[in-house]
Amino acid sequence: MLLLDNLDDLFDPSAAAGPDGPGGLLKDCLTASPGLRLLATCRHPLGLGSDEEPFEVDPLRDEEAIRLFLESVPDRDVRSELASLGLELLKVTLGPILDATGRMPLDLVLAAHRLTRHGESLPTLMERSARELLDLLEDPSLKHLLPRHRSRRASLELSYRRLSVRARRLFARLSFFPGGAYRPLTPLDGLLGQGWREAAEQASHLGLLRYDRERQRYSMLNPVREYAREKLDGDEGDRFRRRAARLWAEFAGRFGGALSQSASGADAEADANARGGALAALAAEEGNLLAAADWDLAQGRGRLAQAIAGGLGEYLGLRARWHVAAALHARVAEAARARRDALGAAGFAVNAANALDELGRRQEARTLLEGAVGSFRRLASRRPEAYGAHLASSLDNLGNLLAALGDPQAARATLQEAVDLYRSLAQRLPDRFLPDLAGSLNNLGNRLADLGDPQSARATLQEAVNIYRQFFARLPDAFRRRLIVTLLNLARFCAALADETAAQAALAEAWELGWRPAAAQSDEAGGTPALPAEAARGAKA
Repeated sequence: MLLLDNLDDLFDPSAAAGPDGPGGLLKDCLTASPGLRLLATCRHPLGLGSDEEPFEVDPLRDEEAIRLFLESVPDRDVRSELASLGLELLKVTLGPILDATGRMPLDLVLAAHRLTRHGESLPTLMERSARELLDLLEDPSLKHLLPRHRSRRASLELSYRRLSVRARRLFARLSFFPGGAYRPLTPLDGLLGQGWREAAEQASHLGLLRYDRERQRYSMLNPVREYAREKLDGDEGDRFRRRAARLWAEFAGRFGGALSQSASGADAEADANARGGALAALAAEEGNLLAAADWDLAQGRGRLAQAIAGGLGEYLGLRARWHVAAALHARVAEAARARRDALGAAGFAVNAANALDELGRRQEARTLLEGAVGSFRRLASRRPEAYGAHLASSLDNLGNLLAALGDPQAARATLQEAVDLYRSLAQRLPDRFLPDLAGSLNNLGNRLADLGDPQSARATLQEAVNIYRQFFARLPDAFRRRLIVTLLNLARFCAALADETAAQAALAEAWELGWRPAAAQSDEAGGTPALPAEAARGAKA
């Protein structure tokens, strides 16, 4: 076994595969000694054909990375404090460093060598070290080592210099793709250029990009991305980032719109497939979409971020990404407010509030919702036909939140106002607003029951059921669930009034529509089960 490290420095890279390059010499060695085995490191293929088996160095596992990092910390106090934390706490404390270095051995060693505190707490030291990554990954004191061994920047520079001009530009541009670049995504051709895949292959051969064949995606380790970002800043910079952000805003609008469509009629299966495809597309590009939105907000603009956040809204809810949704929508709302876009500010404040509600941060959600209701009220006072529906929707959200906060009286008044607004809107545009009226009636019915008025709750829910029946007859797949939920709530209120006949009739209708409680068993005569748990609690339509 012959070990050869850093063959790049021994030969002219332009002659790598020729007779004078490393490939030619090593081919001669293998021919002369058939039993010889070679283990070599190099930034490009050696040109040995079937005799060559490329092997990509993978990042270390957490435990291995932590052990190497601790062994490399020269500051005894810091090393001792870290070692005392235990493995699980170390994973949290060193998390920013592990993520920033990509868990690569050289980067971990260099980062550890530079880890000295300046009166900082350990968490602050870790955060700063991760933020100042490329500067951290350089130790001039290691003068006995070659530059590439004491500086990540010098090591990357060796590979970068071997790239073609086109590949260098692509490498810099991909620093704005934290989620990686999906090879089959054709819209990238207009942004990155028709030959970007060939340029990516070259960067991949030199170890600057990683290619996941199963996911068909090029990506960068964090230290490499930081270096590539420096190259982008020195060339196209924000001109390219603005173009990329526009692409991602269009992408979010396209797939977010497909995700929001309801399956209906004969096209239900096709619509479901389209929704599944849209969900997968948004999930694959989430990192790139959020990075583009973050950049646009940092520029003090926010319009592209608003388009991205709007496209991601339903996706983030379906994936229960409530922390991401709350932060993104709150920032977009603030940017819209700074641009004096009252409609956008109020709308995204509602979205942020709904996410905060899901996180249990209901007082924060209430503050945002009350502010949004005030904004919509002012807008609707000037143009009720344009903004009345926005006001009604925000009142619906606020009413449900007030109920969750234990204020049923305020919830009832708020929801009653929403019902009145929707009723007025439905008189002019019944097909558009009657379903919204039914949903608001369902919410109001639940609140009336909370206040000990099951009779009014029953009448309110019956009206909602009647509306949903009309729309279910036309669009069964779109309204099936909403009709079932409202029937279950109606059954609950009928049971509370000791009207078992009406309660069983509502349950029977829900059963015919396809509802099945978790433990329900229908008897052979076709009877329906007792009142289910979800109806006993009440549910939103």
